[in-house]
Amino acid sequence: LKRRLDQSTSLLIGLLFGLSPLVLSQAGAVMSEVPYLFFVCVFLLWLDRPKPGLKAAGLLLALTQLRPAGLSLLPAALARPLREKRWKDAALMAALPCLGAAAWSLWSYYASGQVEEIKEISLSYQANPLRHFSAIAADNLKFFLSSWGASYLPARWGEGPAALSLGAALGALSLWGGLRLLRKDPCDEAALMLAGALFMHGAWGWRYERYLIPLLPFLLWTCARALGAKSRAVFGV
Repeated sequence: LKRRLDQSTSLLIGLLFGLSPLVLSQAGAVMSEVPYLFFVCVFLLWLDRPKPGLKAAGLLLALTQLRPAGLSLLPAALARPLREKRWKDAALMAALPCLGAAAWSLWSYYASGQVEEIKEISLSYQANPLRHFSAIAADNLKFFLSSWGASYLPARWGEGPAALSLGAALGALSLWGGLRLLRKDPCDEAALMLAGALFMHGAWGWRYERYLIPLLPFLLWTCARALGAKSRAVFGV
């Protein structure tokens, strides 16, 4: 974050992340979200280099094997090399995770006769894909905004309109900050990573609060970009 914000705002976001009930409630659970976030941060640091090359592609492969959700990182990984016409880098960045996903899918099919994620997608969208997409996206949006807002409120307000209202306000700030970042640099890797993850979780038929863990630092980062100089006061409160 210190590469993208001033030091005090970066520190506040780190504290808000580390002390968030969303994170602390999962502290004793063996789940993939926290190691996934760690490798996403390493991956973004590698992408900041002039020629990330094979190491970044290898990290992307590891991320997609750690969580299939890692495939949502492809737009962030490919946007800049495609814009700069670095076709070899783009091909390498796409090939490794796609080959890994294909090998994993073949193994899953051989072991159980199906790929679980494909089965879950078909269950979610089997009858009317367009109508189901809008319904799932609306439900997911309400759930995740309420969960995010509730994490800053007393527990008794956690499922009421206050949580949704606060989450919606934060979501609007994050959206505005993300759009400002992409207007300045359409290939901003962290902003594209966040956009890809939000689209994926919006369309996915399953939702858990822990899905917010890898996104939380970047949601707060985009809020800070929207708030500008006011971000330290808001985050302090």
